[in-house]
Amino acid sequence: MGEQEAPDAAAAADSAHGLRRELGVGSLVLTQILYIVGASWIGVAATVGQGHAALWVAAVVLFFLPLAMLVAQLAQLMPLEGGLYRWSEAAFGPGLGYFVAWNLWCFTVAVLAIVSVSFASALSYALDGYGGFDVENPWHVRIASFGAIAIGAVVVSLGLRIGKWVHNLGGVAHVLAFLTLIVVPFVALANGRLAGYHPLDLAMPAATLFTFNVFSKLAMGAFSGFEYVAILAGECRDPARTIARSVWISTPIIIAMFVLGTCSVVAIVPRDQLDLIAPLPQTLRLGFGGTPAGQVVVVAVLAMVLLRQVANICVTFAGSVRLPMVAAWHGQVPGWLGAVSRRFGSPLHAAVLVSCLVAALTVVTQFGARSQEAFQLLDNAGTVFYGITYVALFSIPLVGRREIRCRIPLPVRLAAVSGLAVTVLSVALSLVPIVHVASDLVFAAKILAVVLVFNLVGLVVFLLGRSASSGAAVQDPLDAAAGE
Repeated sequence: MGEQEAPDAAAAADSAHGLRRELGVGSLVLTQILYIVGASWIGVAATVGQGHAALWVAAVVLFFLPLAMLVAQLAQLMPLEGGLYRWSEAAFGPGLGYFVAWNLWCFTVAVLAIVSVSFASALSYALDGYGGFDVENPWHVRIASFGAIAIGAVVVSLGLRIGKWVHNLGGVAHVLAFLTLIVVPFVALANGRLAGYHPLDLAMPAATLFTFNVFSKLAMGAFSGFEYVAILAGECRDPARTIARSVWISTPIIIAMFVLGTCSVVAIVPRDQLDLIAPLPQTLRLGFGGTPAGQVVVVAVLAMVLLRQVANICVTFAGSVRLPMVAAWHGQVPGWLGAVSRRFGSPLHAAVLVSCLVAALTVVTQFGARSQEAFQLLDNAGTVFYGITYVALFSIPLVGRREIRCRIPLPVRLAAVSGLAVTVLSVALSLVPIVHVASDLVFAAKILAVVLVFNLVGLVVFLLGRSASSGAAVQDPLDAAAGE
């Protein structure tokens, strides 16, 4: 079998399961922007003041560009449904491939809970006290979170024929919201609320543990996610070309949104008053003030923020339900998770499972903690899950099977060394909170407990899945691509 035949055969096998090729370059670019550019990260960057630009530049050079190079290369070599799951399976074998996929799936579940909490915070800003909605009321947060989760579950169940338009609309709304954020300092200058504005002043932040912590979050936290749309490769038109193109088109847009957005937050919001969950709406309210025209703009942008939050939940949901679907096809989890709706082309059983887990996690992580700490707990636990998968991703061109390594150019392999080092640093620092918590030790213990419990559950699911399939080996087309 020739080198190009294995991916083609795998793509044909993906289609045979009932998947539909709905996504083109435009949809993927908007999805990349929607998924990667989380507004909360500009709040994290703003905690170091004018030193944020230096940290953003370091994160781009040491992590973001290496990630873009590697994902574009692997997507061209292996354009397969499941993305990183299938890449790691080809590079390291089915056992390790499964646990990479499991930790990536755990990360998506944690992210869904994080985004649902962020949605509640954005809703609080949009309502501005109307109806008595209070983000510090756990029941208000849960009701808003469950509503967002329900919307995501419905959209993902309808398949990408409907879902792609939700993603696209959310991506456009997100870009418009950030454009408004970037403009707001000039509005504040014109209204006399801001004495001066120097957005790209470079200042070196102090070399402290806190600074390194923030850098690690900007790198692997803010700039991660390019590999995520590759999970949907079996539903992309010409995925080997479109995924790589979407990476390179969206890269400069994403960098500009993060850096210039942070400049606005630093200029307008006092550092000791930063809202790490919803810095964008906070900045808009302070920047536009209480003028009638300003309030109209703020309400419109906050509606865009809410739309982006819902669309991001739908995107995250889409990837989250497809990982267990692909694992079921390979006999690594119970087979019912691999069922695809003939009518909608979506894994309905997996959608129900993910919905229940996210709802449960949203409730559990709020007991005994205020919203800021709950947000950080989910975020840091997710960083560890994601860190495990990124160690695998950056290890593919370094220690993966020789047949794959030889097809990856030397500059990409060298860049992977930098990405791997930043990933390890980020995971180590994820145990250190950047907001005040009752106990740093208890906070770290909670994170480690979540990671350990989830992986033990993953082992049980793996054993049950193998038992249900009678231990039968499933021939993965990637074995042929890797020369197995």
